[in-house]
Amino acid sequence: MGYSDRVRPELLLLFFCVIGTLAPLLFRHVLTLDGPLHVQHAAMLGHRLLGEAPGGHGLHVALSNVWPRTTDVVALPLLKMFGPAAAERGLVACSALLLFLACHAWVRLHGRSTVLLALIPALCLGQLLVLGFFGFLWGVAFTLLAWAAWIRWRRDGGGFPLLLVLWCALATWSHRSALPLLLLMIAAQEGMVFFRKRQYSTGSLVLLGAAVMALVLLVSVVRMVPIEPVR
Repeated sequence: MGYSDRVRPELLLLFFCVIGTLAPLLFRHVLTLDGPLHVQHAAMLGHRLLGEAPGGHGLHVALSNVWPRTTDVVALPLLKMFGPAAAERGLVACSALLLFLACHAWVRLHGRSTVLLALIPALCLGQLLVLGFFGFLWGVAFTLLAWAAWIRWRRDGGGFPLLLVLWCALATWSHRSALPLLLLMIAAQEGMVFFRKRQYSTGSLVLLGAAVMALVLLVSVVRMVPIEPVR
């Protein structure tokens, strides 16, 4: 089988997988547990950008603590143009697509069979259609993309990839636990490289220091998560 004969089925499978992750756009309503809160946040941000004070009957919503999120980049335009239902559908589809692209990068990086791609859309849509924790899932997707960029850079060499910086910035913006998670993943990856090469001196100390710092950051982030009900 030639190269072109192998590429065509892979591209066809990739096309159908991308269509699968965008399937929620075809439904009239896609309701998730956390989705309406993200749509509401986008609505509040839109009011703040326009200098409005939403409310009624003598009550007004304070918008001083409403800051942009990554999900607002998708939710706010869809909300203004098509309404809240379309905004939530768009968040589900974009989140599934981001997760799929991150998983696809991992599959290609490790040389796995592309048949695995057929299983990824169901994996990406499963949590989204029930919970809709978009900020967390976007952070996971950007973290996986940053990790793949790190491994590719360490393996192939060359200049420091700007995509790695971009993925790190987007992961940090999406969720506050994303950067500590990425540090732990990089520390684990470097640890496997060091142990494989039997270099236990400087490399082990650097690995241990990075792992401890990442663990401390992760614990501090988890302790800062508010437990009170959503305001």
